[in-house]
Amino acid sequence: MSGCFQYEVQHVPAVLCMQVEYGENWGKHVQAILEGKKPDENGKSIPLLESGYVPIPDEFPLRIFGPIRTSFVTSASMPVQTSTLQMQLPVQPQTIPVEAGKAGEDAFGNRDMVSETVTDLTDRYVMQDKLGEGTYGTVYRAKCKQSHRQVAIKRIRVLQEDDGVPAVALREISLLKELSNKHVVKLLDVYSSPSNLYLVFERMEMDLRVYLKRNGQMEPATLRNATWQCVSGIEFCHSRRVIHRDLKPQNVLLEFRGTRMRLVLADFGLARLYNVPLKVYTHDIVTLWYRPPEILLGQEQYGPSTDIWSMSCIFAEMATAHALFTGDSEIDTIFKIFRVLGTPDEEVWPGVTRLRDFKQTFPRWRNTDFAQVRAAAGARFSNDGVDLLRQCLKYNSAERPSAKKMLTFRYFEEEPGR
Repeated sequence: MSGCFQYEVQHVPAVLCMQVEYGENWGKHVQAILEGKKPDENGKSIPLLESGYVPIPDEFPLRIFGPIRTSFVTSASMPVQTSTLQMQLPVQPQTIPVEAGKAGEDAFGNRDMVSETVTDLTDRYVMQDKLGEGTYGTVYRAKCKQSHRQVAIKRIRVLQEDDGVPAVALREISLLKELSNKHVVKLLDVYSSPSNLYLVFERMEMDLRVYLKRNGQMEPATLRNATWQCVSGIEFCHSRRVIHRDLKPQNVLLEFRGTRMRLVLADFGLARLYNVPLKVYTHDIVTLWYRPPEILLGQEQYGPSTDIWSMSCIFAEMATAHALFTGDSEIDTIFKIFRVLGTPDEEVWPGVTRLRDFKQTFPRWRNTDFAQVRAAAGARFSNDGVDLLRQCLKYNSAERPSAKKMLTFRYFEEEPGR
């Protein structure tokens, strides 16, 4: 511990606050606390003492170590107009000790999350640090006290005033409980509280996007092995009638065991079961760069071929370290696809002119046969690799191979030790 900071505060008696770690945005949050207020969701100020408020990481982005009672000391000869707050700020990062939390708080310092299931969570795991944050939740690194195994815990907020537990969370839980495969991320456990849902996953080292940023293009043998593992995961999901609908490098996780690399598919929040004949599904799926052209042009019925397109885009990205269709809008992504594959017509894509968002005035581009991809990948891309792209990135989704068929392609014949 080091550094004792003093601030002048008016009209505030003793208050219970938290011992915290220094953080880059601490200034404005400290000032709000010193003024005896905290902002609500609408930006208004709420007096701290009315609600017995204790700052939590989302509002006060500093690591919580444990509660301390901090007093505002006043002079006997002076009315209670000015007081002094002392707040200790450590220099070195430390692990969040679950046991140090105040009664009525969980490991994240939240007071409104008290339930037996959360108690079980904090009894079993030691929270360490935040790994990332997404639309529906925040992911933390943690360690099992019993096995000392590293895990990842996703915390999903449950907003009772809206629709309760997000549908994406329920869908992910229900599907992952049924998908047990070495190429699909393992959901180890689920805990709940009145205001949060906690999903405990196996801990992987990084996602594919981070790997490519750090290491660049994959070598030929690594590329073939990584692609085979991803396609194997997709084939397993499709054999259980599950389409992922959001395949992208961020949702492919990696770990290393010696010299061997293991890849798993993750984030099944947009996944769903499908039936034959195909039904009308939502249009808002798949991150833009990996979204197939039929959905970009307004087609409402789709199936497993959606994942095949996305996986093929990932394949090209692993070979070049650059995304294949980097559009900044739907129309820009469509045109990026057209520049590589050529502008489609009824001959190469029967029915394309009847799609809702297809325009006869679209510019006309010729098929380049992935010339830029082959140039960027060099020797990493054999003729069999180019053939895989030709087969899988077809406009007509009915002509794309299944994941099971992909595994029989010549491109994978040379891969040992699968």
